[in-house]
Amino acid sequence: MKISVIFTGGTIGSAMEGKYISLHADSFRLLQLYKERFDTSDIEFETDNPFSVLSENLSLNHALALAGLVGRQAGTGCYDAIILTHGTDSLQYTASLLEWMCGDLNIPVFLVSSSLVLDDPDSNGLVNFHGAITAAREKMPPSVYVSWQNPGEDLCIHRASMLLPHQIFSENIYSVKNKIAASVKDNRLILSDSDFRELEVLDSLRIRRTDRLPHILMLHIYPGMGEVFAQSALPDDTDAIILTAYHSGTLPTEQPSFIRFCAEANRRNIPIYVCGTYMRHGYISTGKFEELSLLPMPWISPIALYTRLVSLCAAGETPAYQTP
Repeated sequence: MKISVIFTGGTIGSAMEGKYISLHADSFRLLQLYKERFDTSDIEFETDNPFSVLSENLSLNHALALAGLVGRQAGTGCYDAIILTHGTDSLQYTASLLEWMCGDLNIPVFLVSSSLVLDDPDSNGLVNFHGAITAAREKMPPSVYVSWQNPGEDLCIHRASMLLPHQIFSENIYSVKNKIAASVKDNRLILSDSDFRELEVLDSLRIRRTDRLPHILMLHIYPGMGEVFAQSALPDDTDAIILTAYHSGTLPTEQPSFIRFCAEANRRNIPIYVCGTYMRHGYISTGKFEELSLLPMPWISPIALYTRLVSLCAAGETPAYQTP
């Protein structure tokens, strides 16, 4: 089988230099280490390195450029799978955007990262890469996935658009409702019986088209958030707002400052989407969502919502990489 490996930097392509992790390392060392440890006699690797960046510095231009590259490579019919190495900080954003922008793929695409530099004995980089190779060998259905092993757990193959944001201080990766596409155990791919019908709601989103990348405001609800925005106007070029609700799916819908915030967005025809609304029996505060023109997105990751909105504005746009 033939696999394209696209290197983009991140911890998996870095090394310790003094007291800092640095990109001044051989990006392709991953393949060298992997071939030393695993049998690759049935695989022909082809490599590409469009750029190298620590993923905290990744921009939408980087991600869209990768979508273009992945789409072009998949369209050649030359590969059985594509594996893209990536940093962990913005991993979920790139993965999810790739799924929306490359939705008609005929081969699987895997994003692989590492919790630590590859020379660290506690690094999961080689394990994650091996998970992607195993899934490719066993003909994982076409889509975009992330191969990742949390400490002490089986390696999971996550559907890109189901990924949740990282919790702070944690390297662990999870999907909405823990619904994964597959797991790898004892070098065997075990497909899950998960369905992903939640994602269908993202087909009905609205956002105004612009001649630039969209400006989407993502806010986590916290006490006093309404007061902050009551004192400062929404940015003039805001195209959409995403609110992440409290854990019980609620928002401060009775606070006058929050009501004014919603009214200003509605006056300017800026849609307000809400992630985290999942309760079967909502609180009385959630009963005011319709009155405030809030658009609940049940069981949808805020990252998937954000990248879906970006993809709607960037439909058909697969720019060559440009330095941000």
